[in-house]
Amino acid sequence: MTSRPAEQPEAPPNPSIVIPFSRDADFKCAISGSRTALVGLGGVGKLQLAIEYAYRTRDRSPETWVFWVHASNAARFEQSFRDIANYVKISGRKNPQADILQLVHDWLRDDKGKWVLILDNVDEAGFLVEARRTGQDGQTSGRESGNLRPLISYFPIKLAALQLVEDYNLIAVEPIDKVDAVALDIDGKDCDVSDLAAALEYMPFAIFRKSGREKTSLLDNKAGHLRRDREAKNSIIITWHILFEHIRRERDKKRNGRGNEFEDDLLVLRDYAFIFFSETQSAFEMHALVQLVIRTWLEVKGDLERWRRYYSQKPKEQDFLLDWALVLYKAASYALSIGKWVEAETMSVQAMKVRKKILGNEHNDTLDGMAIVGLAYELKGKYKAAEPLYVETLRLRKKVLGQKHPSTLASMSDLAVLFQKQGKYNAAEPLYVETLQLFKKILGQEHPSTLASMNNLALLFESQRKYEAAEPLFVETLRQRKKVLGQEHPDTLASMNNLALLFESQGKYQAAEPLYVETLLLSKKILGQEHPSTLANMNNLALLFESQRKYEAAEPLYVETLRLRKKVLGQEHPNTLGSINNLACLFQKQGKYEAAEPLFVETLRLRKKVLGQEHPDTLASMNNLALLFRKQGKDEAARA
Repeated sequence: MTSRPAEQPEAPPNPSIVIPFSRDADFKCAISGSRTALVGLGGVGKLQLAIEYAYRTRDRSPETWVFWVHASNAARFEQSFRDIANYVKISGRKNPQADILQLVHDWLRDDKGKWVLILDNVDEAGFLVEARRTGQDGQTSGRESGNLRPLISYFPIKLAALQLVEDYNLIAVEPIDKVDAVALDIDGKDCDVSDLAAALEYMPFAIFRKSGREKTSLLDNKAGHLRRDREAKNSIIITWHILFEHIRRERDKKRNGRGNEFEDDLLVLRDYAFIFFSETQSAFEMHALVQLVIRTWLEVKGDLERWRRYYSQKPKEQDFLLDWALVLYKAASYALSIGKWVEAETMSVQAMKVRKKILGNEHNDTLDGMAIVGLAYELKGKYKAAEPLYVETLRLRKKVLGQKHPSTLASMSDLAVLFQKQGKYNAAEPLYVETLQLFKKILGQEHPSTLASMNNLALLFESQRKYEAAEPLFVETLRQRKKVLGQEHPDTLASMNNLALLFESQGKYQAAEPLYVETLLLSKKILGQEHPSTLANMNNLALLFESQRKYEAAEPLYVETLRLRKKVLGQEHPNTLGSINNLACLFQKQGKYEAAEPLFVETLRLRKKVLGQEHPDTLASMNNLALLFRKQGKDEAARA
């Protein structure tokens, strides 16, 4: 057998940067540290931080080696070490029997220069830890000395990282804030930068992908990316789907029936940064993009409909009934917030019935359930059904919690609002007055709840056309909110809007218009172009122009409000139906009967479907359509 000729030593090149990515000229952040792990959600910017760190290290210290190691699995890890060995021309590397990991380890240990080793995409550190346990501790990090500054880029948040670095060497990479998102200097030709950043909840990768520099979809599972490992999944959705599957497999392995699996699951989700504590530390929250990806994951697996059916069916086990009721209660609250009042009513009634049966009528959870059912009835225009619920909730809260408890005051306010909507002003006013007095006494003059109560009383006076009584309350509420909450707080903007409405009701159009305009501009700036409050302000300004017969100024505002409400809230949301109705009324005033009629018809049809036949808005739509038919001479259609 012919022996293999001995390798001739080769002179290594000068220290260089061995990294498979080009530098991002637009990147505006950097990190520093020693043995460090970057941890955070996929798409938050860990890879960009690591790349920039590599280049800045090279800029500061040209004599420093910078190596990039793909560490998603053992095979990629070994191949990266082989690439390093070839680049620096380590003797013995061409021997098929050579332990390439040990060769690189020894070279790093014996080299007198400085070097940085970056481990990228360490989804699972198990193979690294196992190698270290078998004596190859140099494979992961080399020696701890002044020459070593490894930066390890991770996808999972803590679980893998803590196997290789100490907790105090973890750097949690969080989503950026609004200011930094805008400072990314996105082209912004096709969208408003602030709105885009908010919609993507300030995830840098998501913002960059959707900003116009790359027109591929955020959820694209095919498009490549220049600064991603060729074998790493490119889109957030695919990357997180893979991680979901990993979590599920690990969970199945570790299930032991001890009874604390729920708490264990919460800890895992926290470690992966998929959930986090709310500001009050009383609940968990989940990033909006995570919610979206979970939905797509369930859809891909065919499980979404199964989970919907699971939570819509009443469990047979008594132990799960209260949990089921809690889910229904929260789902009903969410449905109310997005205008799905029919679904909200169904779920809230079910939750209330379960709580009454198990907890009794006087339990706090039962009272909360009664209150939300009353609100669902109120929003659907079922005032006669809502009133006894509100009355009973108030009575029981006074009995159980006391007259001065915040929940009791909330019930008083709810009942007052209901009376006001029914035109029962004499019943509403003493409730509003008493609520305001108690809020001032208990919480103080400047408390947000006190200011909200003052605002409600002013709105009642306006409804009664007691403008002289309403105006000082609106002015004082606005002044206090500016002082306490700031000029740009949403509640402050609401007060500006309400004062403008009062001026409009008094015919003080010149005083109302600049307030409406300022409110709309601030709302766009603070909340975004598509926020429901911004759209309400846009609608109000259009109404003012219509009142002044500035139809050419009103029409584009109505059209834009309707377009955005359809996009944001959906075709059947009550506010969207209000916009359709407003545009139809404008067309009628302009004599554009042919344009107005289909809009009135559509509004009536959808209000019957969404709100019910007897809702005040439905009745108003019937009246509007009848008036239009009479103007067109269609008397028979009007009578029908």
